[in-house]
Amino acid sequence: MNFKDVRLSLRLAARDIRGGARALGLLIAGVFVGVAAVALVGAASDTLRTGAKSGALDGVGGDISLRLFHTPPNPQQLKFLKSQGQVSVTSELRPMVNGALVELKGVDANYPLYGQATLQSGLSLQEALAQNGAVADADLGLKLGDKLRIGAASYQLNGILASEPDRAFRAFSLGPRVMVALSSLKDTGLATEGAEIYYYSHLKLTADQDAAKVLWAIDKAFPDAGWRMVNAHQGVPGVERTLSMAHVVLLFMGLGILLIGGAGISSAVRAHISSKLSTIAILKSIGTPPNVVALTIGLEVMAAASVGAVLGVGVGAFAPMLVTSALTDHVPFALSGVPAVKPLLAAALFGVLIALLFAWWPLMSVGSINARLLLRERFDHVPGGAGLSGWLGAGIIVLLILGLVFWVSPMAVLSAVFLVGSLFLAAFYLGLGRLISSVAKRLSKGRSAGLRMALGNLHRAGSPTGAVVMALGLTLTLLVALDGLGRAADHHVQNALPNQAPDVVAFSLSLDQAQGLRQNLQNWDGTQDLNIKPFLHARVQALNGVAVQDLNIPRSLSWVVRGDRGVSYDENDLGAAGLLMDGEIAKKMGLKLGDTLTLNVSGHVVTAPLKGFLEIDWTGLDLVFPIVASKTTLSHIPHTFAGALKANPGRALDMENRIKANFPDVPLIRVGDVLSSLVTALNAMVQGLTMAAMLCGVAALVVLAGSILQGLRNRTDEALLFKVLGARQSQLLGQLALEFVALGLVVALVAVPIGLGLAYGVAKAAGLTGVSIGLGGGVQLAALAVVVTVTVGVVVTSGAYRASASTYLRRRGV
Repeated sequence: MNFKDVRLSLRLAARDIRGGARALGLLIAGVFVGVAAVALVGAASDTLRTGAKSGALDGVGGDISLRLFHTPPNPQQLKFLKSQGQVSVTSELRPMVNGALVELKGVDANYPLYGQATLQSGLSLQEALAQNGAVADADLGLKLGDKLRIGAASYQLNGILASEPDRAFRAFSLGPRVMVALSSLKDTGLATEGAEIYYYSHLKLTADQDAAKVLWAIDKAFPDAGWRMVNAHQGVPGVERTLSMAHVVLLFMGLGILLIGGAGISSAVRAHISSKLSTIAILKSIGTPPNVVALTIGLEVMAAASVGAVLGVGVGAFAPMLVTSALTDHVPFALSGVPAVKPLLAAALFGVLIALLFAWWPLMSVGSINARLLLRERFDHVPGGAGLSGWLGAGIIVLLILGLVFWVSPMAVLSAVFLVGSLFLAAFYLGLGRLISSVAKRLSKGRSAGLRMALGNLHRAGSPTGAVVMALGLTLTLLVALDGLGRAADHHVQNALPNQAPDVVAFSLSLDQAQGLRQNLQNWDGTQDLNIKPFLHARVQALNGVAVQDLNIPRSLSWVVRGDRGVSYDENDLGAAGLLMDGEIAKKMGLKLGDTLTLNVSGHVVTAPLKGFLEIDWTGLDLVFPIVASKTTLSHIPHTFAGALKANPGRALDMENRIKANFPDVPLIRVGDVLSSLVTALNAMVQGLTMAAMLCGVAALVVLAGSILQGLRNRTDEALLFKVLGARQSQLLGQLALEFVALGLVVALVAVPIGLGLAYGVAKAAGLTGVSIGLGGGVQLAALAVVVTVTVGVVVTSGAYRASASTYLRRRGV
């Protein structure tokens, strides 16, 4: 094909479109809905992620944040840090203050390096903290001038916090904030060696310094320090992961809507080609090359897809403005209402490529249309197909779509897996549609006239059965999977966790407090279970002598390497130094018995062999650790104890009051409050996903209605023929309802088990205990799908069955 052929195709396509292309309306609608969804998701996510990064310096507390557990930075470390930039050191712990658990923070004179910590009174923070002053959240319920007893020290409340810049990004809090001067913390008696205290060293760099290089220099100077390092220029880690995951899930929903719309695109292209069969045959009969004819139709299809994409992008461009208007007062960073180019461009490209993918096979069939079709009085279907070249072309389009996913998704591999799985599921439902057509053709023989007509509409040439089955199947599968997963998660949080979880968690216990608490509760009749263990914070520094940064540790196990869940030791294991490790974690890390682990425990470096494996249930809220050492391995390092305490039914409050009365300084966490927060977060997540899934339902309705409208003329002709032969309108509407009931039932019978299976698999992979995916929600959704299918089908086509035969025939000139 040369440039002259392309120019000819462009001219023919433009002339043909001017003459009318009504069949492409469904294509434009399908692309528009899908592109609008992807553009809205992409632009909104980009706005939030850009805003979060712009506020990362405030949220992290500096260009660089270094965290240590148990131990503050030593003088040598502080001297080196000060040589790199301005330094602020803070500490955080959770003691009991006036009978309530609080999040206590000690700050130095340089705090904060970025942002402002403001008080409601307008007093400066440093003035309020002078001379054993304290400031606190209003939630603590105290008023200015009240006394606070923190450990062995007494403070006066001099201010109510209005804003705290480096706490804004924290999604979870166990108590109100109380802030004191770091230098006064030693007077409380809480900052003992081994106490559960986080120490943060924040650095403010100059404009010409590279944070990554500074971090490398710090790590090289103090390789055994055990820092947890954060580079603010790479965003706030937890926030970045959360927003990235939300973006991936919503992008998956948007692409799902596009795929559902793809079913309508295929039907629209076939209808468009059918309406142009005479034009195609004429062009071929006068010697127009087949590739020019195919390109002409392809250009018309791509022009329609481009219109839908532009309209969808136009809607998506409003997303930043909507997000800014809705969330400005609810997020701790500034938002811009100006849309970025990348997410909108990506949405348009997704729409055009998916439209091309679903239009590819109908377009390939154009080359097989013979000029002898001119001799026919009517053309009602697109003949032929494509061979190897068609498969190669489709493969290239899929690769381009995957490449686009890698370009726009923050978790490209996960998004690609979602997309490939969705494409396979879409292909499956298209195949199911063909199977239904084939079975309907066989069953229609020898049946009554009404049943033959109902089955005939499912298998006739050009029937939209495949497109409708694909759209309904994908939508119902998604809705059933989300419903099942939501019910499983709700059961886990509402029933399984409360039955397994402790009622109260006590932490920061000294050895004397741990022994006293154990003795006190063992002799009380309200105690069901006591689990009090040593608690140490340890970072995995090396495996078999190789530093972990030089190993390919799966990202899913980074929490183990960082020591997020801590480590413990067995008080009854008095044998040689050694470690026990969760068997699944050890397997994923490639460890076997006898391999050595090097742990950095609060600056103490310990190397010990792996002498056994543990089987741990991570789905509960009990006190469990990925690594448990023998007593001789870790007991010499200063540490505290933690306890998971469960009361007999109805005695949880009595247990809490008993502990507060006998051990008033022991920090307690009510597990019930944590579970309530989990339930709230879970419900919000499920509602959000369900709303997104409903957009897939809208796309499916567009496909269903549009696909039926494509064959409305055939239905009208048949209905009028039956009327002339004496059929009553009620009989015609009855067979119409039978057609769509059969279609909806078959799709539901297949989609519900698949959706429930997906929900069960995801629930098991997520570690939800007691997973039982009931049929109730799936059956309800299936019934709803059948009702909607029948309703849409009857409403869209009922006009054809109510038409007057005489009026219609006069209009047709008969």
